Amino acid sequence: MRKFVALAAILAIATAVQAETSVAEKIVTIDAGRWGSVKQENVTRVKALLKQLTANYSISETEVADKVVYGIHTLLRDKYGITQKLQDTMEDLNRVRFPKPHKGDFAKLVVVYVQMRNAGQSRTEVVKRLNTALALDNRALDTFLNQ
Repeated sequence: MRKFVALAAILAIATAVQAETSVAEKIVTIDAGRWGSVKQENVTRVKALLKQLTANYSISETEVADKVVYGIHTLLRDKYGITQKLQDTMEDLNRVRFPKPHKGDFAKLVVVYVQMRNAGQSRTEVVKRLNTALALDNRALDTFLNQ
């Protein structure tokens, strides 16, 4: 009987762990939309992006997701009418080489990225220009945001 109870408890814990949706799965689900399907390769890639971004900027996965969703859905899509996938945005932000980022720099990076995309620049051009600016001046985002 004890073995049965222990096995049932282990199965319940395993089911609860499996039932919890990861941040990566949530992002991929948002990108897939109402009728799209979540592809495991996208979840795997977003997990890798989250790992890299959280390590580079010393913030949590939830903070990365919140800032990307706000920037891309609330600002870029809803305010400016430009649509793009969250995963694509995370890919772009991950390609920006930010020397010695400080607390709050990821949020600034998202805002500047959105402003540059709204100004009509392509995703590739935004990454290229941000990398050039940050290579010249580590505080280029502050200059751009007039801080």
